[in-house]
Formats: sequence, structure tokens, C-alpha cells
Amino acid sequence: MSEAERQQSKLDVERACRCLWGSLALSAVALVVDFDRPANFPAAAHLVSIGAAYAFLAFLVVKIKSGKNWARYASLTITVLGFPFSVPAAIDDVSNALDGGSGQSMVLAFASPAWLVLQVMGLWLVFTRPGSNWFKRGEPALQTSQADVEDPCSRLVGKLAQLQELRDKELISLEDFEKKKAELLAKL
Repeated sequence: MSEAERQQSKLDVERACRCLWGSLALSAVALVVDFDRPANFPAAAHLVSIGAAYAFLAFLVVKIKSGKNWARYASLTITVLGFPFSVPAAIDDVSNALDGGSGQSMVLAFASPAWLVLQVMGLWLVFTRPGSNWFKRGEPALQTSQADVEDPCSRLVGKLAQLQELRDKELISLEDFEKKKAELLAKL
């Protein structure tokens, strides 16, 4: 993958994460507005489980941004499993607002469909190209130039820098990094 493609992939993943954060925020607003009605206020244990669910979803967004492939699939699975419940609820919220509902109904009529759309947009960006390229696991080939061939020391320094970049992007584990670093230094 070229540097331009890598940058475009990164931009798409950042956009996707902004969509996913927006989705989380709007769903939280819809939840708070819905709980503002005394009949809908949950028990304390329910509030703890809701908090844990939001924390897990936030964790997934952070991991998606760092390039963890499992996180985007976990987010997709949660979205697909939740849609049979979320879509009818959003339709009901819009219907209540159109029937002359309260101010709460108007907030729900906007927030419920909006967070669903943002969720789908975010997932679309991480599962289509160029965003999906961010999650490729293959290590880029260590590149050498003609100048590196002439100077073995600078070639090793370049390879060490590339190795460090792979570690920083979490494309290789710390253990593999240390092992490969030791191999390169042994050649020096």
C-alpha cells in the first residue's frame, strides 16, 4: 500500500470513528430523554448495565481507530443484532413526534434515526475501501534504495526505523519487535 493510500485509509477510519462517537453520543441523548419520563426510569442495576455497555462500545471505537480488525467485526455484529430492536423504536419515535408529541418526542424523533444512520455510515467506512485497508495485517516489505545497498549501516538503520513504525502502529507485537530488532543489531 502506498503512502497516499495509507493516508486515505487513515482518514476514512478517522471519519468512521467520528461517526461512531456521534452515534454513541446521540444514542445516549435519546436514552436520557427517554428516561426523563418517570415511568421509563430504570432500576440502578439497569443503569450499571447500560453504563457498562456504553463503556464497551466506546472501547470498540478506540480499538477500531487503532486498526484492530476484531473490533470492527464486533461492532458490526452488535449493530446487526441490535437493528431489529432499534429500527422499530426509531420509527415509533418519529411517528410519535409527527402525531404532535411533546418536546421529548421531537428530540427522540431526531436522535433515534440519526444515531442509526451514523452507526451505519461509520461501519460502511471501515468495511469499504480505502478504509478497510487500514485493517490489513500484512507487514509492508522493508524497502531499500540504491544508496542503502552501498551502505549496509544506513540500510540497517532504515530497517530499524521501519520496524519501529510497524510496532508503533501495532502491526507487530512488542515481543516480535524485540526479536527482529536483536536480529538486525546482530548483523551490525
